[in-house]
Amino acid sequence: MRHLASSVLLLTLVACETSEPARRPPPYYYPPPAGAPPQGAAPPTANLPERRPEDISRGVNANQARFTDCYQRSESFMLGKSGAVTVFFDIAPAGQVTRATDVAPPGVTPPGTPLADPKLAACLVQVMLSVRFDAARDATAASWTFPFSR
Repeated sequence: MRHLASSVLLLTLVACETSEPARRPPPYYYPPPAGAPPQGAAPPTANLPERRPEDISRGVNANQARFTDCYQRSESFMLGKSGAVTVFFDIAPAGQVTRATDVAPPGVTPPGTPLADPKLAACLVQVMLSVRFDAARDATAASWTFPFSR
């Protein structure tokens, strides 16, 4: 009889180990109010305006000091070189930059005299990736030319 009881207990433990654990909300979890979108969900884009050039200008200009810092720490600045670097980037509807590069798409010639400084371009690209723009209805492909002179 004792052997039978331990066998049943063993089967019960095995069955518990293979079952899915109970799902519990994380600590300090409070359900959202009725009708609120789930946390982490992207805002509905249908009611948002289209992204305009001035929206892009506002986002870049708000970070101008960081872009200028890239130039002031660059070899080009130290050597007194002047010119322009164009950054091409994509903005998601939520406003984050999803891709940035200093390589022009085929058939596009950036304006200004190009400033060939790979470290400066890499710094500008990194700053652009951290810029946040206002949310808009659609994703946007854009470019920004940074003219530098000493």
